[in-house]
Amino acid sequence: MTLYKPELTTAPKHGHKSLLYSEVVSDLNQLDSVDIAVLGIPYGSPYSIDEVTNDQTNAPTAVRQATDRAVRSIERYDFDIGGPLMDNQPIHMVDCGDIAADPRELGGHYDAAEAVVRKIIALGGMPLVIGGDHGVPIPVLRAFDSLGPITLIHIDSHLDWRQEVNGVTDGYSSPIRRASEMAHIGEIFQIGLRANGSARQEEVDAALAYGAHLITAHELHDEGAEAILSRIPAG
Repeated sequence: MTLYKPELTTAPKHGHKSLLYSEVVSDLNQLDSVDIAVLGIPYGSPYSIDEVTNDQTNAPTAVRQATDRAVRSIERYDFDIGGPLMDNQPIHMVDCGDIAADPRELGGHYDAAEAVVRKIIALGGMPLVIGGDHGVPIPVLRAFDSLGPITLIHIDSHLDWRQEVNGVTDGYSSPIRRASEMAHIGEIFQIGLRANGSARQEEVDAALAYGAHLITAHELHDEGAEAILSRIPAG
């Protein structure tokens, strides 16, 4: 298992340097504790060479830059939420930057992501992860193995239960299938399913056999969010 070290991440790039003007921290070993830690994981597990670098790899930077429009400083009063973002509480939020990828070792960034998330959890922090494509929850969820059982809530139009695509088992069509194989993952709620994606009957059958709660977009619209939320266990 890869152990945490500062060089697994690289500082946020371009323009606005951190999410919500949080403190940029390049070495989590310098902290005794943290409440929230932002981590960008730009790269998933590609199905083809075209997906090694694509628009999704720019998402962590784009999200950080967009938050400049949401809050200019955490202590300022926000009339949309009725107070400051952190409610004047002593919440320590840091931005760890992005997982660094090595083009000569395309799978190494998943190991690095898991190591960094484990370090955040060890510091008592909540990881706030920005992808990247939809494969990036896989190493993140692996790092939570000391905190189970976990109820997983997945909001998406697609099922994401493919066993493999082009021989790749940890890509963006497979995160919920991989999560279902983790001993610390319990109930799975998948909300907003609609139209068609990569799922076939086999994937639907596998999800139902696991006991996943499949909630379509039509069901959400017809019953309303409160009715759907009432099905999810408290906590």
